[in-house]
Amino acid sequence: AWIGLVSYGLYLWHVFVLEKVASLFEQDLVPLELAPVMTVVAYALSLAVAAASWYVMERKVLAWAHQRELVRRGRLTSA
Repeated sequence: AWIGLVSYGLYLWHVFVLEKVASLFEQDLVPLELAPVMTVVAYALSLAVAAASWYVMERKVLAWAHQRELVRRGRLTSA
């Protein structure tokens, strides 16, 4: 369920993380034999960035939008 909660952030950020990890191989900073390990690392980093995105930004923006909608519908008196 938690991955579902942060899944939008995972969708948004995974390509950025994968590009950064791939650049390590392109710059010969990581040997190609470590590709399977780096795949797991990239997945873990993507989840971490997605979680940070959710907890720092997304849930606050969604709460603000929900409150604004309630005010617009007249169900809440102050924003």
